[in-house]
Amino acid sequence: LKEEEEAVGTVTAGGELPPPFWKTRLWWAKFWVVVTGIWWGICMQLLYYEGASSPASALPNVDWYVGMMIVDLPRLWRKRDPRFGQVKQRHMIPIAIFDLLGTVGTTVGLELAGSAIFGIILGSITMWTALFTRLIMGQRQSWTRLFGISVVICGLAIPMTEYKEDPDQDGSPELLWGVALTFG
Repeated sequence: LKEEEEAVGTVTAGGELPPPFWKTRLWWAKFWVVVTGIWWGICMQLLYYEGASSPASALPNVDWYVGMMIVDLPRLWRKRDPRFGQVKQRHMIPIAIFDLLGTVGTTVGLELAGSAIFGIILGSITMWTALFTRLIMGQRQSWTRLFGISVVICGLAIPMTEYKEDPDQDGSPELLWGVALTFG
């Protein structure tokens, strides 16, 4: 065991060898973050190339991320509990940077291309998840989280309020589909 410990170079507090990296929950969490991010971009592009595009359909991406940032923004001003200290996760920095760059690049590209139906669907899933955690699990939502949820809902509804040049076309079917996409 001593030779293996020296070869690996790290031993846990209990004196045992840590599991291989691919057997840790953290590695799998990082793996799925990257895979779902790549899948999101591929789905967005496939939807665009299949013809599901409109210039206003990229708007939900913007409010979606603004809403996610608003949700936990007040934590910056709260006093932190000293028992928890700082957790060093430097290995997450490259993933966060590349996720941000990929998301910004995809959002800008899709803004130019005009396709974000997948963002609309995912935004409505996020809304339902937040509401069901309150209804089913009894988790309280703070006012900042409710504000973030309302920002996302408004952003999902904005593309459905486009101006129609033809006065005979009232836009009711598009508004109906917008409500259906937003609420389930």
